[in-house]
Amino acid sequence: MASSVETPESVALPLVATDEEVEIRAAVRGICESVGGPEYHRRIVEADESPRELWDALAEKGYLGVNLPWWTPIHRGWRSSSSRSR
Repeated sequence: MASSVETPESVALPLVATDEEVEIRAAVRGICESVGGPEYHRRIVEADESPRELWDALAEKGYLGVNLPWWTPIHRGWRSSSSRSR
């Protein structure tokens, strides 16, 4: 017999985006639409290709690595030993 756990409403956490999160989502959505939006995605998936144009557009606007905290080694100019030998 499966049991269910009831969660009181006072414990529920409403997920409300901050103004900054809304702006970031809108900017990224605009970038995605600029490379073709959903049609671009469908074409890339069907062709089993890498979304190079999208990654390039996101990189150009500085959105790659935004999830890395400022204290990570990559932000201090760290490179792996394999990249140093090149």
